[in-house]
Amino acid sequence: MQRTTRDYRRLFLILTLAAAVLGALHLLSSNDDGGAVETDTTVGTPEARSFMLACDSLAARPWSAQAERGLQMRLDLAASQGLLSADEHLRLTNYLRSSSAASMQLAFQTWVGGGCGYSPNELEQAMRKAVNWEGCKPIVEPGLRLLDTYRQALGMPDRCTQYTRGPFEQAKDAELRGTIQHLAVAREVAGCSAFSNALVRSRGILDELAAFDKEFREAENVYKKNPNEFSYRMLMVEFCPENNDRIKQYPHYLQQVRDYGLCD
Repeated sequence: MQRTTRDYRRLFLILTLAAAVLGALHLLSSNDDGGAVETDTTVGTPEARSFMLACDSLAARPWSAQAERGLQMRLDLAASQGLLSADEHLRLTNYLRSSSAASMQLAFQTWVGGGCGYSPNELEQAMRKAVNWEGCKPIVEPGLRLLDTYRQALGMPDRCTQYTRGPFEQAKDAELRGTIQHLAVAREVAGCSAFSNALVRSRGILDELAAFDKEFREAENVYKKNPNEFSYRMLMVEFCPENNDRIKQYPHYLQQVRDYGLCD
């Protein structure tokens, strides 16, 4: 009889433990199901699906700051109204950003295809911001590199003009011509008239200085052989500003001819 009682106690203990385990498993299963349903509901909300479609539409057309701001405001409003979880808001923010980056690249291509006929400042600023967004650097970086090339080309005439304030230098001339040649390789923006015109002007500025220096040095070399010879002196007098408008562009040479005391 004692043994039977021990058996019943053991059986009762086993059944009690089994019930507790089953209850715990049921509770865990209920919690997991609830979490899964909540997550699926958030991911699949009409608002989320509609927003992603709007982002796809944005990515398919050239970028506009107004369109991007409108979608960001819509996303923030949906999150503030509890229509999106914090995680979903972050995920959709990144989706919007990648869509915006794609539309920026499309806008850049449209700008180039149209001959770069207007200032890209607003687009460039947006692209420089987007390059720091997660996953967006590969999208906008190629366009930014070409914009840097475009900007550098537009600055070349001023850079060359600044150089002409001093004497002609073979090394400096070669350096600037090498830069121009390097920029000209960017075929993607070669159709931009401002780009190509800037490079043509830059070459012209260098060519004119080289030609002027050659003329000046030839006359100067003859003059130095016999400064008292009238015909030799007249070679240099021809470079005085009252006789030669070109020398006014070149301060170094203007000062040189004045130092000879041959000009009024």
